[in-house]
Amino acid sequence: MYTLEIYQLTPSTGVFTRIDTIDTYKNLSFTDRLNGIGSCTFSLSVYDPKASQANLIRFRNHVVIKKDSVIKWFGPIVNVNSNFVGIEGEINVECNTMLYHLKTRYTAKLLEITATDQSMILWNLINTSQGLAYGNLGITAGSLPATVSRDRTYPYTDLASAIIGMSNIIGGIEFDFQATTSGGLFTGCTFNTYVSKGTTRSDLPALKIDSNMKMIQTATKENIFNNMILEGAGTGDAVLISTSSDSASQSAYTRREEIIKVADVSLQDTLDTKLNNLLSFYKVEGSLVEMELYPTKTPTLDDLNLGDVHTLNISLAGTGGYLDMVKQARLWEYTVNIDVNGVERVKPKFILIN
Repeated sequence: MYTLEIYQLTPSTGVFTRIDTIDTYKNLSFTDRLNGIGSCTFSLSVYDPKASQANLIRFRNHVVIKKDSVIKWFGPIVNVNSNFVGIEGEINVECNTMLYHLKTRYTAKLLEITATDQSMILWNLINTSQGLAYGNLGITAGSLPATVSRDRTYPYTDLASAIIGMSNIIGGIEFDFQATTSGGLFTGCTFNTYVSKGTTRSDLPALKIDSNMKMIQTATKENIFNNMILEGAGTGDAVLISTSSDSASQSAYTRREEIIKVADVSLQDTLDTKLNNLLSFYKVEGSLVEMELYPTKTPTLDDLNLGDVHTLNISLAGTGGYLDMVKQARLWEYTVNIDVNGVERVKPKFILIN
């Protein structure tokens, strides 16, 4: 049984107060994503007393989704729209995970950080922002293991981009926000970093189309590029430029070029690092796999943790061979849809890693 709880944040103190509980929702769906921003949507009848202005304040009010009293998702309300036809109408509510708050928090005009562990760089960005007037989001420091010290320059950078960016570099870190509770009530969250989030799930059966997968879809990932040019800040002959190529990828897929303008990068080292990260991602082929699980077969939603590595077995007799594979795949996103009877449909998305 899923229940929605509405909490109001006091931005001067970071204290959350539960103001209502909703079980009259319709069309509930929520998504969580590795090192990214998740989402949630649901609807209420316009006649539902829960569809009040007090409950649906954007950014200040937060939705907490509980399944059998266990928190499965939480984050701020970010958009509300309505429709009315004849005498029937609905209020549609959109929410995002906590990282969304940090899309509208910025560093100073030119913040320069030297020789600081990457976990502490990110936490200091969050903590500094929370120390500003009415900036407290109820986020506290969680597990922040020491990893690699880095130098960073942030010119008016939104904090969400800075945090995500640290997970997209070679040797970077991953992160999440975990709910904290007291007496069963949501009290805020911790910010945590990881060398690599998740584990190899050898304790679970392989995901197989004829066993525990109801549906599967695959697609090649974004384009392949193996000769890249990045242009940074500046104009004319003074523009910063970084170039790199990969001969092995060119031999495998032909020469594929891309030129990208990143006008906000003004340091050569930063531009070079960004180029190396992009080339590392784009020079190889990759596949995305989306599936739907059976609700009563392992693995279930309770077994899914972002970043975990599962065995994917879609070796089928009699096919042409394109999908004939047994590979490891990493969970990077999952979506849960709850129908009118309270039955959940779980759709995980994986990235093949070998």
